[in-house]
Amino acid sequence: MSSAGFTLGDRLGIKVAACQVRGCTRTWTDLSSNRALADATTITDENRGMCEPCRRRWASLSDKDMPCARAGCDGTWPWSAQAQLENHAAGKPAPKRFCTACDDKLKNLQPVEITCVVPGCGRSSTLTAKQQLLGESGPVVEVHEGGITLTGPLCGRCSERAPHILDVPVACGIQKCKRTWTWKADEQIVAFAAGKPKEPPRRMCEVCRDAYGAVVDREIRCRASGCKRNWVWTREQQLDACTADKPVPKPPAHLCEECFKTWSGLQDAERPCRRSGCKNTWTEKRGAQLARILRGKTGEPFPQFCESCAQQVEHLKDREVRCKTEGCKHTWTWSAQQQFMAGARPTLRPDASGPVATADAEPNPSQAEATPPLEATTTDASPEPVGVEPEESSASPEGQEPEAGQAPEANEAASPEGAPAAKSGRSRRRRRRRSHIHPPSRHCQFCSDFLGKHKTIELPCASCGTPIFWPPESQLQTALGNWEIPKLCGACKRDLTEADRQKAKSEILHHAQNPGGTTADAPAEPADATERPTEVSQLTPDETAAEPPGVEPNA
Repeated sequence: MSSAGFTLGDRLGIKVAACQVRGCTRTWTDLSSNRALADATTITDENRGMCEPCRRRWASLSDKDMPCARAGCDGTWPWSAQAQLENHAAGKPAPKRFCTACDDKLKNLQPVEITCVVPGCGRSSTLTAKQQLLGESGPVVEVHEGGITLTGPLCGRCSERAPHILDVPVACGIQKCKRTWTWKADEQIVAFAAGKPKEPPRRMCEVCRDAYGAVVDREIRCRASGCKRNWVWTREQQLDACTADKPVPKPPAHLCEECFKTWSGLQDAERPCRRSGCKNTWTEKRGAQLARILRGKTGEPFPQFCESCAQQVEHLKDREVRCKTEGCKHTWTWSAQQQFMAGARPTLRPDASGPVATADAEPNPSQAEATPPLEATTTDASPEPVGVEPEESSASPEGQEPEAGQAPEANEAASPEGAPAAKSGRSRRRRRRRSHIHPPSRHCQFCSDFLGKHKTIELPCASCGTPIFWPPESQLQTALGNWEIPKLCGACKRDLTEADRQKAKSEILHHAQNPGGTTADAPAEPADATERPTEVSQLTPDETAAEPPGVEPNA
């Protein structure tokens, strides 16, 4: 009890103080002010200021030598009783220290920078002098199943992250595959050290890896015609194209980087129609422009037809035209585009059954068999093909008679009601003029090749030896079997002709003078008459004997 702020301890001279042992939190009772109580205690000068537990422990302690903390060292270091008491009061384990010799070695060591053992990390950590003395290599991670298996020093960041990294199952990267693959802890620490995101990479499971093999970046040929460069088909793009349990896909057709840049800078261009007089245009795509650039053609593109003209060309058909060489039975092809450029136009039948064209009423006699000329189109239901666009409108003007084959009732029906009938003289309509289109005169492929390969040849005259110039056109007629190889020059032919004339004239005069005479009485041939030369052999070794012989035209 306390009275006026004083306690019983104060009246008896008792004081309570904290234990003087470092690390101890208990108290002790000081009875030195009361002699009667002080004589009954066991407090001495050594244990004064200690609590009861510390005094009891102090009595059992003594200085001792502790082994050196460095493994393999036989030295010791002294551990005093006071230090032991303080260490026990603080609840700490026995300290590890070096002996005097190891302390001297420790003073001579300096900190060392070591590189992190994780591949691709590049960071370093500091190895202290104490770690060097103890034989440590730096911060390491304990190896356990499913964790990191790398051995060696780690940097600060890797050492903090490594204990939390474990092997992770990841879904297969192939489409429609439900299997998984294992992302190892060592690969994860490498990705972490390189600063990559925590997301796992895209890979294949073991089954897909056996099916598709090692997927790596591939170089594929550029799709642009004329380009010899390659573009890279990346691993990710290949994985996107693969599907589980299906064969390996074919690479797509893409442009290389340079061609794609060029193509991106181009735009579709409008070009004038190929047909003169047409105001429409056709579109040149960017791909066609890129192809011309790759071939080094920077000028205007090859002219083409617009959509309207192209539809008309589709209704025309290619025609076979007789060769212009006389006696040649071969033909050349007059294409639908050439016919369209010449003026041929398809038209519809009166029953609108399809596009047709009519044949010319007055064809060229020399080419009538193979190539009837083209004429202006008409609505007459003629079965003969190929025609051209009419020069005049098909609508008949008022006051003209209807065309042949057109019913007069149709004209009457077209006239307004109550209109008087036109006079017969005025009711006649002018016949529409027809523009006849004839195919051009050309050589066939055989004649063109023959004339291109052959040149004029000099042949010696069989009679006088004068050179005869044999042009390619005459050689062509000989090859076709129409003419023979020339053997006489012009002068020899003239002399031979004159001799034949003189002989015929003499026979006529003889028969006139001797009507009853016989052929035996005919005068002999003049002595000055030129003898007929013998035939000569083939021209030159170049000309083969396979060329068919023929008959040479008269001079």
